[in-house]
Amino acid sequence: AAERWHRFMNEWFLQPSLRGSYPEAYPSGLPRDAMGVKDGDFERMKAPLDFVGINLYTRTIVKAMPGDGGPLSLGALPVGIGGDAGPRTDFGWEVWPNALHDILLRITRDYDRPVLEITENGCSYGDGPDAQGVVRDARRSDFYRGYLEGVHRAIAAGADVRGYHAWSLLDNFEWAEGYEQRFGIVWVEFATGKRILKESGRWYGSVARHNALTG
Repeated sequence: AAERWHRFMNEWFLQPSLRGSYPEAYPSGLPRDAMGVKDGDFERMKAPLDFVGINLYTRTIVKAMPGDGGPLSLGALPVGIGGDAGPRTDFGWEVWPNALHDILLRITRDYDRPVLEITENGCSYGDGPDAQGVVRDARRSDFYRGYLEGVHRAIAAGADVRGYHAWSLLDNFEWAEGYEQRFGIVWVEFATGKRILKESGRWYGSVARHNALTG
């Protein structure tokens, strides 16, 4: 079930682009009729990519679904947002750095070592300015330290990672969550637009300057 979920969620667009085929995600086979697949589609959808971008925040725990759910059923269902072994962000997502390490190596192995970029990775914590006007968000620094260590281990194991993009620079509008979740390394007072660089932002800047994890 976990493998089918991986194929559908992580490879459903990647494999068609790089190989001109869909991954075997459905227990009963590719639902060609339901998808409206036409002759020649597989040849037309294949295209070289300059790099593969990976958005990842946490791992996914999957359970198998028994019974016949029809041709569009994956026979798999995610359970919660991550597992129960790691700490939780204020959004309730599990902090699990090995998830990023593992997917980087999985794509590296399965797709003949493509160029990789982490296009999104980050965490939501609600820490705001204290009496001195300082945003002491040590949990966010710890999050980035763990995930960057995971990227480093993946590079050491052979992944061709060219870039890492933290989500995000500013506390911003987060889709259905509106302004409730704060992912930024810069705190924003939404009523006025006032901005304060968080302590995690200072730490992240030091990492970028020195090309090394610090403190």
